[in-house]
Amino acid sequence: MGPIFRALLKRKTAAILVLLEIAITLAIVSNALSLIATRSQQMVRSSGVDESQVFSFGSVAIDAKSYNASAAFAADRARLLAIDGVENAYVTDSLPLSGGGSSTSLQTSADDDRKIFTATYYADENTLATLGVKLIAGRNFDAREITTLAQRANEAPNVVLLSKALAEQLFPDGA
Repeated sequence: MGPIFRALLKRKTAAILVLLEIAITLAIVSNALSLIATRSQQMVRSSGVDESQVFSFGSVAIDAKSYNASAAFAADRARLLAIDGVENAYVTDSLPLSGGGSSTSLQTSADDDRKIFTATYYADENTLATLGVKLIAGRNFDAREITTLAQRANEAPNVVLLSKALAEQLFPDGA
């Protein structure tokens, strides 16, 4: 080790570069550890969904021209509910925390300057029971309010469910 230090003392530029490399490496490692710690904390927090009891699958229409989405969804749900142990089922575009789905920005009125970004999910009157989520205020969807995916693409929904966190952001005064 002695010869290395003597060589570094003779060439101060090399010593500074080595120290700089060590400092940058430590900064990268500490940043990575901080990110890992933050993600780990987020992974163990409760999602509100009974994740151990939920699974999902997707399906694709073979013949899109003759495909009737509403009839297919109803038939798929009936088949799922006929399986022993299946308690409930609903149709959606993605599950919370699945990494997919849609997002949008929301405002409480047209003249509100705040834009709150949030994930959105297609849901029906069976969603809360299927996910094991408890409604803390308001009401669940009514079956008559549910439309097909094709109808939803062209119009805003009349009824929505909000998470508590989103409701608090949109209406901080509880209005």
